[in-house]
Amino acid sequence: MGKYTDTPSQTVIRLANSGDKEACLELSIRYTTGTAILEKNLSKAEYWRAQSLSCSGKSYSYGS
Repeated sequence: MGKYTDTPSQTVIRLANSGDKEACLELSIRYTTGTAILEKNLSKAEYWRAQSLSCSGKSYSYGS
């Protein structure tokens, strides 16, 4: 289990957008599988996976 496994998606998105690498990875996982809040989206999953490696803090807003 990751650091943000039980954290609400909106919070994970905010943390990822501010450059938290673990939040970026968690967001990638959520987009890979889909959740009640985030639809499965493999392009967003790949974007956030790449950000988890560099995490430049670029924004990708909730619900996009």
